[in-house]
Amino acid sequence: YAIVDPNPPGYVVVENKTTTLSAESYFFTGRYDHKITDRLFWFSTDGWERNRPAGINNRFVLNAGLGNIWLDQERTKFRTDYALGYTYEDPVFLSPGYVRGFPTLRLGANFMQKIGASSAYTSDLAVTDNLRHTADWLGVWKNALTTNLNQRLALKAGLDLLYDNQPA
Repeated sequence: YAIVDPNPPGYVVVENKTTTLSAESYFFTGRYDHKITDRLFWFSTDGWERNRPAGINNRFVLNAGLGNIWLDQERTKFRTDYALGYTYEDPVFLSPGYVRGFPTLRLGANFMQKIGASSAYTSDLAVTDNLRHTADWLGVWKNALTTNLNQRLALKAGLDLLYDNQPA
């Protein structure tokens, strides 16, 4: 903010800095896919997440399932997948009766469309349902546009939408 000062230049700028961490979020995931036929594949995923502002101290996820390849062309790809899994959550604040681990059902869809010679649009949707309490589901929709700047460097701009029907 600025304070009026009778001496030139007529104002003094005062800057307050916050040097402590106010929010942080971490996410790691891995996935392995293996084709069974031209139209069918199996996969497994694992993941870890920390998002304390959302109430998640640690969330560990494991999934295994099958998927269908509906479209597999050079410029356009579309597939869906279905998995059973297990999630273990460590919330920031533990409420009475909270169950940390539960089985899950995951439904997913992946779409990719190349745009021109060096760009592509991708859209990934995943909905995960808690099988112990089915009203507790999580939806994640990731959209991105990637363009190659040269042979070794690309720029990716994206938008992730997350919806947790019953947050931690």
